[in-house]
Amino acid sequence: MKYLSRAAEIRRNQGAARLARRAARVAANRVEQARRRAVGELRRTYDLSGRTDADPRAVRRAGVDEIEHVVATRLEPRRSGRHFELVRHPPAVRYADFGDVLAGDWDRERVPITEYSEWDLVAALFDEQADWEETQLYEDCLDRFRRGRQVWGCASESELLDRVGYLQRLGASIESDGYRRDVEARDAVGTERVSGEHPDEVIVDVGRDGTLLHYSNGRHRLALAHQCDVDEIPVLVRLRHTAWQAVRDRVRSADSPAQLRDRSRRHLGHPDLRDVEPE
Repeated sequence: MKYLSRAAEIRRNQGAARLARRAARVAANRVEQARRRAVGELRRTYDLSGRTDADPRAVRRAGVDEIEHVVATRLEPRRSGRHFELVRHPPAVRYADFGDVLAGDWDRERVPITEYSEWDLVAALFDEQADWEETQLYEDCLDRFRRGRQVWGCASESELLDRVGYLQRLGASIESDGYRRDVEARDAVGTERVSGEHPDEVIVDVGRDGTLLHYSNGRHRLALAHQCDVDEIPVLVRLRHTAWQAVRDRVRSADSPAQLRDRSRRHLGHPDLRDVEPE
């Protein structure tokens, strides 16, 4: 009853519009609180082991050939959305956050990155013997536009052609000048930025044996890096397996490589260990 009385008082003194705004804020706050409780419960359920010592905003250099898989149970075709595929991440991964350390078998759920449609796009764009506008992928893009849908941030054929032209220029720049940090232009057609809390780089998770698994962001850039035979690219590490974090802890605690056992020493030089390796 006290809530009804308070609502009546606000309506009487401040008007119906003010009451509506207050009610909307209260409802939004309660939804957010419920969401946080649900996510917290899910994170506990899926073996969240703690937090890493590493800076979640640190940009690391990783070999392009080291990133061969997506951490996913499968890629599902989709008729709408930014991409042609919906990445089905393991639940443990889906509810993790930057800096989390997670146990379990989530890192064994892998799909080859070559199954991304962006791989087909980039391959067609750089194949001198092919016309990408004659491919099924191009027709699939046009079908999206006819149905009033977008793909890769584009809503029309003209925007798609602008996006493709930009990717071709970006590929030429990478081949001539190398792959630089934040290589994608902020005002390019179809560009999507990650949270302002983190640099706009390819995001990976690290499995139990140090394997780098693509999580999100930078599909086109990752495909271009492979196409242009780039050695290393900047990446952000989002999630680490518990077993890998243990390796990182042992390396960080050692005063010299000689103090490490072979199973830890063999990982020296790994992108996620360079900042803690003993001299």
